[in-house]
Amino acid sequence: MGIWDIVMYVVAGIVGLIIYFIPSYIAVRNDHRSKGWIILVNILLGFTVVGWIVALLWAVNTPKRIVGHN
Repeated sequence: MGIWDIVMYVVAGIVGLIIYFIPSYIAVRNDHRSKGWIILVNILLGFTVVGWIVALLWAVNTPKRIVGHN
């Protein structure tokens, strides 16, 4: 295995992790009121396509927290 093969595996792994954590990133960026649960679902069930889609839809469809309200 050459150096470029190793580089490509590392790059593919980094890209895969970025894609894997997109739902968590969206939840944190939008200060989602359920961001902890979304991150948990993403980590525990994100490896399944269904779990990842559920986390993604949950992160983008629920309104973000309103300042001053619980």
